[in-house]
Amino acid sequence: MISALTSLLQSAVRSIVAPLFMSVVASIAVAAPTGIAPDAWTRGNNVDTSYFGWDRLEVAGPPNFGPLYLLDDSTPDLGIGITATGTRIFQGSDGANNPAPTTNGHVSSSTNYYSFFNTANDTIHATAPASGAGGFTTVILQLHSSPGGSLLDDMQFAIDSSVNNWTLQQHLNDAGAGGLGYHWLEWTAPGADLPFSVKMTSFEPHRTIDSFEIDTFWTGGPAPVVNAISQVPEPTGLLIVASMVVACGGFGRRFHRQRA
Repeated sequence: MISALTSLLQSAVRSIVAPLFMSVVASIAVAAPTGIAPDAWTRGNNVDTSYFGWDRLEVAGPPNFGPLYLLDDSTPDLGIGITATGTRIFQGSDGANNPAPTTNGHVSSSTNYYSFFNTANDTIHATAPASGAGGFTTVILQLHSSPGGSLLDDMQFAIDSSVNNWTLQQHLNDAGAGGLGYHWLEWTAPGADLPFSVKMTSFEPHRTIDSFEIDTFWTGGPAPVVNAISQVPEPTGLLIVASMVVACGGFGRRFHRQRA
């Protein structure tokens, strides 16, 4: 009788908590952004700000560059009504036009970034919007590794300053939410409607990245706007809910052992 009651209690707990957990997972998946929003302005797409990125990279048909897919994607899947123009992420010198010096694709069949055979050699390009002239533009890049990936601590980032004089304001790299490797980089430059190109390289191959996110902001003020973030984000509520599910399962098992 006690055993039957225990099983009934366990089933009840799982029937309540598991759907709750999955609904939270689903809502986070729909929300799409995986990094953190800037604290110096409201994230969005308008005449002075933009937000865009890639959570799922384009793949079509069989692998088209060695055993993987060539990276050249001009249609971000993060961001709604994107106001930045010329958005593109590509590998090598010019993606599909010229992937050298890379020799294999940088996209897996799961649509994540994966430079298994090559070191990273990739570029994100866009032009940040602005409603006026002069002033200052801020660009933020965030990326984190896929589950099972590394800290990405051998990656290098360089923004093209041959036309605009970009200044690196801060670069954070550590384990973020879920223990995944995480980068936050923030640059500023004087001017409006500024194009930018960020080159990403690494010392080692076997690079797996879950998403790339870009935020931009233009101010007509006398100084650039810089965010106050000083450390990578802590584990999120998703991990707390997951812990609750595990704990509830453990409670049921302990109850069964003690009362059986």
